[in-house]
Amino acid sequence: MKALVAGHFVLDTVISEGYVAETLGGPPAYMGFLLRRLGFDVFVATAIGYDFGDDRLQQVIRSGIRFLQPPFSESPTTRFEITVLWGHRAMRLLSRCGRIPPPAMGQGEFDVAMVNPVAGEIAPESIPRYKSVSKFLYLDPQGFLRAFEGGEVRLSDNPKLRYMLRAVDAVKVDLEEGLALTATDDPIGIGHGLSRMGVREVLVTAGSEGVYLRSGERLYFLRPPDVAAFDGIGAGDLLGAGYCASRASRGLEESMAYAVACSTCRLDQPGLQKIPDLRAIEDEAAALRKKVEVLEGPR
Repeated sequence: MKALVAGHFVLDTVISEGYVAETLGGPPAYMGFLLRRLGFDVFVATAIGYDFGDDRLQQVIRSGIRFLQPPFSESPTTRFEITVLWGHRAMRLLSRCGRIPPPAMGQGEFDVAMVNPVAGEIAPESIPRYKSVSKFLYLDPQGFLRAFEGGEVRLSDNPKLRYMLRAVDAVKVDLEEGLALTATDDPIGIGHGLSRMGVREVLVTAGSEGVYLRSGERLYFLRPPDVAAFDGIGAGDLLGAGYCASRASRGLEESMAYAVACSTCRLDQPGLQKIPDLRAIEDEAAALRKKVEVLEGPR
């Protein structure tokens, strides 16, 4: 099966108590590497600077990930500084790479396309183009909602994005992103609000409380296993990639369990080390499937 991931590769400087490291990150890394482990042919629409480094480029190429178009930009690679202390996370933008052009018609049909910008690199108006080249379109709105002032990151509404959501099959938001889009931080209310905008499947992550999935009249809930997160970076990308991979052949409840398994199996590890292997995912997903609750709709 073929997957397309759109968004910037990122170089993250992670600062935690007794730990400082620069790591490769961003949706093409977390989603792309996981999908390769799950057997997908993965293409990425991205932009990187010449500071990306030959070693990192070879790491991407050796994984089997392919570039949809030439990735190099005259701008430096997108970089974030992420400080994780005492359960709180602060993020600063250090540099931002170039915009990502939408896929051209005839660039192939993908079983799933995942649109996941981190710093405004994808125009909301291009979302229908991603839909036109895929059977299933997933969106993480974080990069459409972020605004940057002196490097500091804050969230704000994006009216153009709300209008384009009708083209999206599935969306994943956390409570802050949901609030920016729907004016409520209630996870059930967020699901209702995004459904009314035309999204068919809405995943709402509420931290340790759990994950909600709204699809039409059905509402599911799954409380994740109690795992002490090392840094939490990339967990949302792993959840989204796991959900999309599973939805290619499984129903809603199974896919919800699979997604949470992908994001929590190795949550206690730093950076890309938290990407789990297939056996661990399957075992954890089987256990989590029994814990999915139906809160609304047919049982």
